[in-house]
Amino acid sequence: MENGENMIPEVFMHLMKVRMGLRRVLMRELRAQGLDINFETLQVLNRVWRCPGITQQALADRTVRDKSSITCLVNKLERDGLVTREEDEADRRNKRLYLSEEGRRMACVFVPAIGKVYDEIEERMGRDGEAERCVTYLNRMYDVLEKM
Repeated sequence: MENGENMIPEVFMHLMKVRMGLRRVLMRELRAQGLDINFETLQVLNRVWRCPGITQQALADRTVRDKSSITCLVNKLERDGLVTREEDEADRRNKRLYLSEEGRRMACVFVPAIGKVYDEIEERMGRDGEAERCVTYLNRMYDVLEKM
């Protein structure tokens, strides 16, 4: 890039490349473990695993999806017997999400697989504080976008 050129488009292009690379590596690792699920399902099941009782709105926020697409996905996961919904006793309009027994069985495969991929990335990249600086920068960028 030429000196003084705006690097923000380049940052976004690289973010998309990293996301696609992570997706490809995770899916390959899950298939090697005998688990055949798509990336969207993995994201939702992983978030419900990490935050049992999460609401659909919080799940949409954490997976960066709109509420209608999360509703469709959760409906499918419930039909497939991977998640259950329970009424929130404090606010009956909210439903709390939990992994079913089958969802927990899948988590026993995908949680270690995800950890393995993240550990290998960290091992290859090192622990020199770059990741923390990157997160700080990306959070600042997100804050700017939210205020625009």
